[in-house]
Amino acid sequence: MLGSADGEAAPIMEGGAAGELAIRLMTLDLANAPARLIGGDRRTPIDCMVSKLNAVDGAFRIQAIVLNTPRVNVHGSGDVRIDTEALNVTLAAFHWARGPDAPVPLDALEALCAEDRVIV
Repeated sequence: MLGSADGEAAPIMEGGAAGELAIRLMTLDLANAPARLIGGDRRTPIDCMVSKLNAVDGAFRIQAIVLNTPRVNVHGSGDVRIDTEALNVTLAAFHWARGPDAPVPLDALEALCAEDRVIV
């Protein structure tokens, strides 16, 4: 059914969790990653995730993904083919920055993650 899908989607998620080790490795935090390997992985909360997808004949183009955790902001884009189960996604993680150097301005991210409001 999804292998021939056409249209647009804007999935959002509030809450959830991810492995702290995966987040640390994504940001190349190699100094602290071994502690998670030895001491066991912990869960880190996901504040929110927003994305925008376009589908043409089962090929989903990920126009944007923004995933927000208390420490890291993850951006992504790429393609997913449902019929062949092919995945080509690029994710980039950034430690939270304040001010003009922030990868996504905090007010924009707060608007994306605000309850009852989604901007895509």
